[in-house]
Amino acid sequence: MKTGFARRRIGPSSGAAGKRRRSMKHYYADVKGLGNVAVSRHAQARMADDGITQENFERVLLNPVRPDGQDGIGVVWRERDGLRIVILTDPTPNMGAVLVKTVYRVKPQANALRSTR
Repeated sequence: MKTGFARRRIGPSSGAAGKRRRSMKHYYADVKGLGNVAVSRHAQARMADDGITQENFERVLLNPVRPDGQDGIGVVWRERDGLRIVILTDPTPNMGAVLVKTVYRVKPQANALRSTR
């Protein structure tokens, strides 16, 4: 049954921002500690919208400075230089790669320091 309405694509891949997103790398083979990594369209859109460069993303993904943080069952994150990458280790459907679900900037948290008194 036809409704008479033409389907028009609206969203992340339309306009100038969409052109930037399409040039981003979306698959990384043999990443240390993770294996094959796919980057979701949502993560690519967040990177473009937040002004996160491909180089910054790759620095966090490929060169971790700390062990991955565990955030529940099947979810880990990598953080470096004020960026956090949230990764699903067993995405559905599982196509043989972990999935970068989102990327965002984080602000440093206050640390408790020992008193010098």
